[in-house]
Amino acid sequence: MKWKAFFKSQARNPRYLRDGDLITATITTPDGRIDLGEQRTPVTDAQ
Repeated sequence: MKWKAFFKSQARNPRYLRDGDLITATITTPDGRIDLGEQRTPVTDAQ
C-alpha cells in the first residue's frame, strides 16, 4: 500500500527521476579512511 501511494504522488512531481538522469552514490567514512568507491546508475524509461 505504501508503494502505491509513493508512486501515485511522485508521478505528479515533475522534478522526480526522468529518463537520462544519473544517480551517483558514494560510500566513505567521515574521516576518509575507508572509501568503497562510487556507483553511477543511469535512469531509463520502463519498458
